[in-house]
Amino acid sequence: MKLVECVPNFSEGVRKEVVDEIAKSIASCGVEIFDVEMNSVHNRSVITFVGSIDKVFEAAFQGAKTAVKLIDLNKHKGEHPRMGACDVVPVIPINTSIEDCKKLAERIGERIAKELEVPVYFYEENARIPERKKLEKIRKGGFEWLRENVEQRMPDIGEKMHPTAGATVVGARKPLVAYNVYLNRKDEQMGKSIAKAIRESGGEARAELLQELGVSSLICGAISNHTARIVERCGIELMPWFVGEIDDVIDAYCTGSLDSDGFIMPGCGHGQGSGRGNRQGRRNNCRGRRNRE
Repeated sequence: MKLVECVPNFSEGVRKEVVDEIAKSIASCGVEIFDVEMNSVHNRSVITFVGSIDKVFEAAFQGAKTAVKLIDLNKHKGEHPRMGACDVVPVIPINTSIEDCKKLAERIGERIAKELEVPVYFYEENARIPERKKLEKIRKGGFEWLRENVEQRMPDIGEKMHPTAGATVVGARKPLVAYNVYLNRKDEQMGKSIAKAIRESGGEARAELLQELGVSSLICGAISNHTARIVERCGIELMPWFVGEIDDVIDAYCTGSLDSDGFIMPGCGHGQGSGRGNRQGRRNNCRGRRNRE
């Protein structure tokens, strides 16, 4: 069976009952939900699920449909940029090809636009024009700007923003690596420089930047084996496959309890012991990923 991962991001991270309803609609389609992550500061949720191509197609649509029904962006406030109730729907290959995922993303986008009357932009591998390959280029200005100026950035499908649900971005892409870098100083510009380098550079440049800044340890979510080797070659202690609120993760790291089940990503080698050997095992065996976009 060809398996596909989908990690839709929804503009709701405060009302648990709304996120639960979205997750319920996704699970009803027969996919396996690996993770439901809510962030109240970002006011955003990420639901990670896996299934066959047809089941993911239905699950992605049903999640979007429930989000459109329950989320009103006119009342939404949060730190994370957004333009839609169902903001972005990444489709990621597991044991299938990126071409299969591209076709699936097209089907999902077309159905969302047709049945929910939510305009759709295609990004990453499905981008129809080069500048829309990057999500930030499409989402610049957010819901409020697009609501008033959509004619300056017309959707790939549809002609106007949905009055409460905005627009949705859909596309096939490779797995996303998410970094959390903790600074020991209050320097906003430094933080922005690090974020830009991590987002836009290759693994070597990212690791070298962290090394130059004196970073000795990196706690993160998903990370590829290739990037992990580069980071470790730079002498940085790597602790991958962890989830949780920032303060809780730091406290657990400081007290030596980071390897407890509460911080380990789903499917990441439970019961393999503790310490560096356990982290290596999780890197090789983990199925879960953090994919907030």
